[in-house]
Amino acid sequence: METLFSEKEMYVLAHTAKGKPTFIKEPHKGNPMYKYDNMHLSDGMETVEYHGLEIPLLKPYTGTTELDYQPYSQWRKMNGDGQAVHFFMNDNGFRSAVWNKLEQTTYNLRKFDVLLTPDFSMYVDRMSFYGIQAVFMTRFVGAYWQKCGYKVIPTVSWSNADSFKYGLPQNSVIAVCGVGVSWSMAAVELWQMGLLELEKRVRPIEIIIYGNDKLELPKLHAPVKFIIDNITKNYRND
Repeated sequence: METLFSEKEMYVLAHTAKGKPTFIKEPHKGNPMYKYDNMHLSDGMETVEYHGLEIPLLKPYTGTTELDYQPYSQWRKMNGDGQAVHFFMNDNGFRSAVWNKLEQTTYNLRKFDVLLTPDFSMYVDRMSFYGIQAVFMTRFVGAYWQKCGYKVIPTVSWSNADSFKYGLPQNSVIAVCGVGVSWSMAAVELWQMGLLELEKRVRPIEIIIYGNDKLELPKLHAPVKFIIDNITKNYRND
């Protein structure tokens, strides 16, 4: 059904500057535990099951990738037109800037054309619980943004092949981080194997890589776009 306003415009009209709903009554408003870890924002999300857990499922992004990609730390300085915000940042930064105040952050980013889901660290030498938790949080944020009418590019990290089993859309633009993978041959090979497994499982229509464009890539069918990272460009060269 066509409406006068877009989904994102409807979201903006129905929320305060702190991202709190105004026209719509909040369910379970009297139960503070319902808001623990953003549970109150999960209503209406489509999910997939993984070992008895419900993981939010992201919708594919098939729009343009000809965008000006900016880190979240610069959002106040940007006008948002033709720009995408990414969240390649340390995990503490992700928790404090996004997860712990998701409603406020969501409203702050309303001017941007596209958002990349946050990149939360995955480790091959940690219990699988931590990997599932990391995937859940990044998928949850992206699903909430899509529910609010934002255009969202899924960002993918992996520790093993299971990392691709839940919550990713098929035939979408996908973003990955290429920073810090070249410190050893083993790390490079694991990253390359992950790219091949990613392509096999979700068939991305394009892969955006945040990092050095001199990274050695495996033979991929999907076109690849590199975007400048704000980490290695600040490394000292002495």
